[in-house]
Amino acid sequence: LRIAREPNNYLSIRKLSSVGTVASDPMLLGLFEELLRDEGSELYMRAPEVYGVPVNITKTWDEVQDAVRMSNTVCIGYLDQFGKVHLGVKSGTDITLLPAEKLVVIAEI
Repeated sequence: LRIAREPNNYLSIRKLSSVGTVASDPMLLGLFEELLRDEGSELYMRAPEVYGVPVNITKTWDEVQDAVRMSNTVCIGYLDQFGKVHLGVKSGTDITLLPAEKLVVIAEI
């Protein structure tokens, strides 16, 4: 896993450790090949405010995803204040993002 800091201070995840995952489920090979291409979409951790998602206010996970989707981006989870990544958040879950927390998104370069 390599995380490169970009000029706009976003974290860009350029490489994923996928060998074990693909070995356990070969059907994921195409997904990882697409994510690891040099062009196209990448994974980022961005402040909720980038997408108009307020901090310290409770929203449903669906509302968070809808706000991110307005920027032609997909939200797949979030990084909490303790550094734990939460992926696969259930639809309808109430969430209150704090100022130090980030959204994990798939976005175009």
